[in-house]
This record gives sequence, C-alpha cells and structure tokens, in this order.
Amino acid sequence: MAFYKDRDNIIIGLRPVMEAIKKEVILDKVMVAKGMEHRQWEELRGYFFDYQIPYKVVPREKLDSLTPKNHQGVVAFISPIPFYDAELVISRLINEGKSPLVLLADGVTDMRNFGGIVRTAEGAGVDIILLPFRDNVAINDDAVKTSAGALLHVPIAKVFNLTKIITFIKEMGFQVVVCQENAKLDYNEIDYTGPTLLVVGAEDTGISSEVYQAATHEIKIPMQGTISSLNVSVATGIICFEAVKQRTKI
Repeated sequence: MAFYKDRDNIIIGLRPVMEAIKKEVILDKVMVAKGMEHRQWEELRGYFFDYQIPYKVVPREKLDSLTPKNHQGVVAFISPIPFYDAELVISRLINEGKSPLVLLADGVTDMRNFGGIVRTAEGAGVDIILLPFRDNVAINDDAVKTSAGALLHVPIAKVFNLTKIITFIKEMGFQVVVCQENAKLDYNEIDYTGPTLLVVGAEDTGISSEVYQAATHEIKIPMQGTISSLNVSVATGIICFEAVKQRTKI
C-alpha cells in the first residue's frame, strides 16, 4: 500500500503514516490529535515505539488547520534531508583525532534566522548542528531554500533529551559555550581550538535553563550602540568565525 502525500510534503491519516514509517520515509515531525484512543491508534503508537519516531500531541483544531482532508488525528511532515545520530557523529570525529565544532540552535523557530545560521555554520566548517525535537523550525523545502542549500551539506541531528546529549558531549571533552547578553567574557576571550559546543538561543526566549545550567563558558558580543543585542544569525556568524580564525592559526 502506498502512503498518501498531501500538499507541502504532508502525510495524513493513520494508515498512510504507518506505511510511510515502514518505508523508512524521513519524517521531520509527527502531530497526533489529543484524545486518540481507538485500536488503530494503538497500532500506530507501536510503530512510533518500534521505529523510535517521536510525536507531539496537539489539539485536533491544529491538524484541521493543516489540511481540509480527513486526517484521522495524525499528520506527518516529510523531511527533505536525513537526520544524523549526534552521539555517533561526535564519537567518530573524536576517534579520528579531530576537534569538533558543534552548534546547538536551542529553540530557534524563525525560518530566516535558521537559514542564516545554517549557511554560516556550513561556511565555518561546523561539523554538526543539533536541534531540540520540540520548539524548532520546520525542516522542509523552504528551510533548504532559505539556507541557500546549506542544509544539504551540514549534518543535522534532532535531540530528544538535551541534558543527556550535553552530558555525553562534556564527557567527550567538549567545552559548552553559551551566548548571553549579560556574560562577563567577550566572545573573543576564550579558546575555541578544542572540542566546542556553541549554543545559540531564540531571540524571544533565549537559551533553555537545562542547557544554560550545563554551560562551561558564558560569552557576549560587546555592543557599542543603543541596541542591546544582535540578530541570532548575525551573532552566530561572529562567534563561529572567531572560532575559524583561532583554528586556522594552529
């Protein structure tokens, strides 16, 4: 049975989503209506468990706004890119004797900002970009276009447990650098030549508390004007290319 794909790479319906999962279609997000309790839902939930597919429970009205068709309480979004296992990629880089530069975009939901971040990361040689499963921009064809195609060249990993992955990263010898307006250190006052996880947050909510508490360094970009901070994609570019400058001197 072939799965049905609606407009904008949306798959709707219980059986079509199950078929897509069986065919190993790469899904960016899956949304399930609140209150699902029938037999087919139990079967689909088994697929989520067996294939380790995360999903988000949302009001049924949210799904109604995405498609006029009978979605049966389930809508999935196809990703145009593969997703990588962060631990496997980072372990491989360390075992190869490299000093990885990893970027965590924590809660960035604006498409233009995200596209600029990915384009900068690709130009700066970032090894992998981490995204929290919840509260991140949709990975779709528009995201690829906004990044000027950079999304096709930088590995992206969806992270379901930020605390767990950051603990793993620190155990692998990384420093965890967060960018905050009130930090004491300027962005160019720390050493980026070792394994580094650079964290940038959303402009409205900033970096999540669980990530902030795990930081080993806090940095800021000193501002000379009346505006207190830069656009997150611009800030990411400044810090990433400070890391490039330091690493190319080695």
